[in-house]
Amino acid sequence: GQKIELNAKTRVIFRDKEDNLWIGTANNGLIRLFLSNKQFPLFRLNTKDVDHGTADNIVRSIYAESEQTIWIGSYGSGLFRFNRDNMRFRHFLANPKIKGSLSGNQVSSIYRDKGGTLWIGTWGNGLNRAVEEGEQLRFELPTLFNTPIGDDVAQSSIHQLIEDEYDNLWAVTNGGISRRAKDATGFEDMNAFLELPNYNINYILEDNDGNWWLGTWHGLLVYEKEQVQALKKAQLPHSTPPKASYYYTGKLDTAELYTNRITCLFQDQKERIWVATYGGGLSLWTGQSLEKGSFRTFRQIDGLPNEAVYGILEDESERLWLSTNNGLVLFDPALESFQVFTGNDGLQSNLFYFGAYEITPDGKMIFGG
Repeated sequence: GQKIELNAKTRVIFRDKEDNLWIGTANNGLIRLFLSNKQFPLFRLNTKDVDHGTADNIVRSIYAESEQTIWIGSYGSGLFRFNRDNMRFRHFLANPKIKGSLSGNQVSSIYRDKGGTLWIGTWGNGLNRAVEEGEQLRFELPTLFNTPIGDDVAQSSIHQLIEDEYDNLWAVTNGGISRRAKDATGFEDMNAFLELPNYNINYILEDNDGNWWLGTWHGLLVYEKEQVQALKKAQLPHSTPPKASYYYTGKLDTAELYTNRITCLFQDQKERIWVATYGGGLSLWTGQSLEKGSFRTFRQIDGLPNEAVYGILEDESERLWLSTNNGLVLFDPALESFQVFTGNDGLQSNLFYFGAYEITPDGKMIFGG
């Protein structure tokens, strides 16, 4: 297939209902790719497009709340609300001198819960609850995330925010997992309760059977549905902690993963589980049952441009879009073929980074890198 050079450090991708890919870059703001003709119009976070403050064009996370409103987390310039109707940005910055400002300017995850509350996760400065007052936002740090930075550095870096069927909000952090029960004022630290073998969790996927797959920097943990339900309903400290059923680690030259470093997980339309890794390519779960795990791994020798895969997105043709350390990849699982985009449409680097991954309530697919 045609190779297209990417020329901007790309951190986040999401795909909207109109078949556009929106790509957040490290230096050139938002770029929109029309899938029909592979064009990359460029939308910079320039001062002239921002209502308040300036921007550095480094995009860290994206949350598509509606067709009109897109929230953008930057790498060092705070939070932006992008209006697609007038193509303008509203800017929210961290300022320690102003009470109620954002806690940090590197925004790594964004999520609006079922109750309507907007949550802003930062890298190194905890989790913010946004209180919306017209066009303005005031930010609060809930219990567990309101300790001074440095007291719990790992817990203050947010990878992912997810919500379950009981309206529990889960924060996946460098320090493990925290839970905010419905109507609770703060978060509970679930790490000691779970007795996790490793706290550095990057991603949680709940599959269609209700099992939890935890991607960590030390392998893959699987909790079966019964354990997941016990965890969701647990009343600390009185409940019995559920145990992970299976633990898969990287072992070279076997049917296991090629590395322990898992960046994200994805279940496709055919209910297959895909594991993106840092240094071990893309792995497909091929086990007949959870207790008999095996993987089919695709690496550079198979067509990947790089073995660091950060995000996975599926289109209507059941093809996977992969962000890597060396370009954007279109992978056809049926043909096991790869098409690598590296550049002719306006992007200025091949480098992607892992980050937040979300699916919006109206069906937009988002993954951060």
